[in-house]
Parts: sequence; structure tokens; C-alpha cells
Amino acid sequence: GDAIHTRRSSPLVRGGRKFFLNRLVLLSLAVILVGLGVWTFFLIERSGEKARLSREAASAFENGHWERAEVLYEKAGDEGGMLRARAEILAVQKVIESQKESRLRAQPFYDSGKVRLDKAILDLYRAGADLSSRNKELRKAISAFTSAVTLYPEYGEAYLQRGFTWLELLEYEKARDDFGAAMNWIPSNPNVYYGKGWANLWLAINLRMSQGATPEMMRLGKIAQEMSFKDFTTFQQMPGTDPEKVVISELLLVYFKGDFEKAREISAAMIKAGGSHELIYYLHALILYGQLSRGKDVDRDELQQSLSESIRRRVNFFEAYTTRASFYMETQNFNGALADYIRASEINPTLA
Repeated sequence: GDAIHTRRSSPLVRGGRKFFLNRLVLLSLAVILVGLGVWTFFLIERSGEKARLSREAASAFENGHWERAEVLYEKAGDEGGMLRARAEILAVQKVIESQKESRLRAQPFYDSGKVRLDKAILDLYRAGADLSSRNKELRKAISAFTSAVTLYPEYGEAYLQRGFTWLELLEYEKARDDFGAAMNWIPSNPNVYYGKGWANLWLAINLRMSQGATPEMMRLGKIAQEMSFKDFTTFQQMPGTDPEKVVISELLLVYFKGDFEKAREISAAMIKAGGSHELIYYLHALILYGQLSRGKDVDRDELQQSLSESIRRRVNFFEAYTTRASFYMETQNFNGALADYIRASEINPTLA
């Protein structure tokens, strides 16, 4: 026992034990410091991650991506932000539901207007159709489409169809306005630009060819014509367009830009290719008539046949009858002119 005590009490043993204890203390301190460092690093990283998520959430919120903002706020632990995003989501859902309800209420009015418009257009192609109440039916269609857009102001298709109805009623400014409204809601529908092109073109023709047209009317007519060119050009560049309408719009652009020879070539090629639209034949006749008025050598039989073919395809073609009547007057076929004027007055008593 004395030997063991002596050995434990010896300076060497005491020094070794002290050294060992110091090393143990140092090691413990080192472990603690490393742990604190790791924890501090984790906290810093976590703080940075939260800050990044918060920034992304705020950006998503500002851009209206509410669902993404809600997820990011939740990951960032920002309950207030998450609740704000959720409130926006609920508000949007309420608007969508309200729009659906409005659309459902507007649908019967739209359907009624479309049926009336389709019948009025179909009557132009039907021999023996009673046209005495056609304008009245078109007015009822206008009323129905108006009810539809009143109940559902975002109803682009209703604006579009009301625009075509105004065209049938020869109310070109109102038609142009409705096509413009439709453009706000259904900008990818090519018929919006096709209809607006026709509205601007007819408005330009009426303004510039009216008796006693003032310089201001001529100026406005030129603007309307330029707008029609832009509308038809846009229509041609859009996907999903009717190929025959594309060619018709190209023909109109060429003709009203003054290249009558090229317009004549296009219309003749369309007829030769078996074009089915009555406008092809009517426009071909107008081109020939215009050249005849300018003293060009024109086949008068071809002109008359083109007008007659357009009437054969649309038996109640008011403009074709009045144009052919004018041609008959110039060629002194007074009986033919009288018959066409009478028929035109039956089709549209207010304009004949």
C-alpha cells in the first residue's frame, strides 16, 4: 500500500494525470466549440434560406402568383404572409365563381341572339325567304347580345356576334366598336380582326364616296381604310384562319391599295380554282366595273356573269343587285335595271 501511495504521489504520476485531465478538458472544450460553430452555421444558413424564401414569396405575391406565394411563405415560416396569400386566393376564387354565375345567366341571351343572327344570314341564301321582318329580327338579336354583355361584361363572343349583327344592319361604327371590345377578351380569335377589317372598310367607303363629302369626312375615311388594312393584315398572320377568307382579305388589300391589275388576277385565279364564296364573284365584278369606269378594256359579259353568279350563290344579295342595276343602266338595259332595283327594294326597303 505504501508503495502504491508512493507511486501515485510521485511527481511523474501526478504530472501525467494532470496532463491527461487537461487534454480531456481541452478536448471537451473543442467539442463544445465545434458544436456551437455548427449550430451557429446552421442558424445562419437557416436565416439566409428564410430570407431567400421570403423574397421569392414577396415577388410571387406582387406578380399575382398567390398559390406559389402561399407555399413559399409557409416554408419561410411567415404565417402573416401565408394568410395574406390565402386571402388573395379566396378572393380570386370568389371572382371566378361570380364570373361563372354571370356567364350562366348570360348564356340564354347569347344563344337567342345567335339563333336570330344565323337565321337572318341564312335567309340571304334562301330563295323565297320572307325578308320583311329581317331587320326587326336583327334588332332583336342586338337586344339579346346586349343583355348578355350586360350580365357578363367579359363575354367576348357576345361582343363579336353583336359586331357581325351591326354589320348586317350596316351600322359600321357600332360594329367596329364591338369588334374592338371583343378584341379585349378574345384577342386570339381571328374573326375579330376579319370583322373589324370589314367594318372599317365599309365605313371608309361610305365616308369617302358620300355625296357632298367634306374634307374631314375624306380624312376620317382614309384613317378607317388604313385601319382596315391593318386589321386584314393581322387576320392573315393569325393561325386557324379560313383560307378562303385569307385570300378575300388579300384581294381587298390589293384592290383598295390601287393595284387593280393584280386584284383582277387574284380574283380571276380564285374563280378558276372553284372558289365557293359569293364575295369572290362580287369583288371580281367590282374590279371589272372599276376598270370599265376608268376606260379600260373590260369583258362586259364577264362582268355581268360575275354579278349574276354572286346572286346565284346568295339569292338575296342586296349589293350585287344594286351594282348590276347600275351596270344595266350604263348599258341601257333599262328593263333589267328596273327588275334589279325592285328586287333590291324587296330585300332591304330602307336602303333601296
